[in-house]
Amino acid sequence: ANSNANYGMYLETTNNNKISNNVASQNLRGIVLQGSGSTQNTLSNNNLNSNNADGIRLDNSSENNIINNSISSSNTYGICLVGSSSDNQLKSNTVQLNKIGIYVTTSTGNTLSENIVSESFANGILLSLANNNTLSMNRVNDNIEGISLDSSESNNISGNNVSSNGNGIYMCPRSYYNLVYNNCFN
Repeated sequence: ANSNANYGMYLETTNNNKISNNVASQNLRGIVLQGSGSTQNTLSNNNLNSNNADGIRLDNSSENNIINNSISSSNTYGICLVGSSSDNQLKSNTVQLNKIGIYVTTSTGNTLSENIVSESFANGILLSLANNNTLSMNRVNDNIEGISLDSSESNNISGNNVSSNGNGIYMCPRSYYNLVYNNCFN
């Protein structure tokens, strides 16, 4: 799905789909899950590159698995979770050369683990108005900012390797009750 004006793939209010081994490049957005009924989908082993906005976007979509995808050179977000996208698992994705690697906003209960997030032109991982998320065992390196929290509460950030960024972990004002432990800063 290449060079489409809007989406490489667009799934609206749909569940239990397996989206695997696809290439989506030079679209506005690579793969989009949208709508409160978009649950229990698995996106795996997809290659998303050079999309104008986002590589993978979840909007009001919960309980999905985003696993082992390669997302690069998106002009906005590599992966973004917006609009109450909760209880999703993002695991073992390689996210590089995007403006912001992984962006989570107004979404709770998501797990980001074992991802490689590098060479973002702004934030590697940015949580904004995002509470009760878990970031563990991620490698976040060579970004302007490593992991940033903006007005985000009660997140668990542990066991990450955060190196060679402008700032390793940066907590903006109004970020409270976050648990940050056993991370490696080089």
